[in-house]
Amino acid sequence: MRLNKQSIFGAFETLYHKRALFVYKTFTNVSGYIIRKKAWKEIADANSEIFDMFKRKALFDYYFRIRNPLLAHRKLEVEHFDLRYDYRQVLTLQDYNGNEMKEILIDEISRGHQHSELDRLNLNLQSYEKFIYNTLKHVEKAEQYSKLAAIEQEKLKTEEELVRF
Repeated sequence: MRLNKQSIFGAFETLYHKRALFVYKTFTNVSGYIIRKKAWKEIADANSEIFDMFKRKALFDYYFRIRNPLLAHRKLEVEHFDLRYDYRQVLTLQDYNGNEMKEILIDEISRGHQHSELDRLNLNLQSYEKFIYNTLKHVEKAEQYSKLAAIEQEKLKTEEELVRF
């Protein structure tokens, strides 16, 4: 399973106080940031409106992009090994109570109708994030061009000095 750049791991588990069902492993070099749970809670308490949106996004991302595909794959793997005679049983991590995930989703969807204003804020936040990302990209390019221009300017100065003599 591949996730996009700027993916967040463990957000669902942290926000909903659940143990991880899966062990995450990367196959490429990854860089990122870690926030300790205590600091995370302090930030969440100070910014409850934004964290409500973040919590909802983390839930749906986890449910549709991580949990369902991995559970379906795990089911296929267990069925495959059940057919083999050299395996007696396959051990897997226990899923949450079957109804627990449904209850979390229903609760979040019912609270979702109250968040229309927050959804608008979320869209604004996303557009600001894109703007900042693009601005930083342009600043990096400008720095590169500035360095190249300085190098070319030095070359021109040395050529001009050579021409004078």
